[in-house]
Amino acid sequence: MTRGRTFYVWDPLQRLFHWALAASFVLSIVVDAHRHPVLHRWLGCIMMLLVLFRVVYGAAGPHYARFSHSVRSHRETLSYARCLRSGREKRYLGHSPLGGLMAILLLANIGLLALSGWMLGTPPDGPGSGMLLAHRVIAMETLALIITHVGAVLWASRRRQENLTLSMLTGRKREPSRGDIL
Repeated sequence: MTRGRTFYVWDPLQRLFHWALAASFVLSIVVDAHRHPVLHRWLGCIMMLLVLFRVVYGAAGPHYARFSHSVRSHRETLSYARCLRSGREKRYLGHSPLGGLMAILLLANIGLLALSGWMLGTPPDGPGSGMLLAHRVIAMETLALIITHVGAVLWASRRRQENLTLSMLTGRKREPSRGDIL
């Protein structure tokens, strides 16, 4: 990966949110909901609180944390995808249009997952309830999105010669160059 001057992008709260949400999701999968229902439920509550925090932070946080900065129009997102296919995409210092879309999809899915889990605790529920099936389907969709996200981060890191995982740990990315979108 390229070394040199760096630029501060991801603030500590955004990075803490990212890794806390990732850890909560992984732990909720590892913890058997039938053997440890209380812990599984607490992890779901933590995820819901994290999603609510991120929604507020996306509206009122610093520049690169704001949704107004990372969520692009459908036209710009499609244009970016076409340029990506042809290898002519611009580098975004924050989220790329597809990265911003993925962030919204993940937040929405994890919010729905936590909500459906909370609703399982309200009558009527049970092994045959539709809510349990919905919860499991949303969990699988979320897992598929996370696998796609991790794969895209690894692919983009290699393509751009920039360790994006490290930037989410340190908050710093390679300094912008001509043509990059700040």
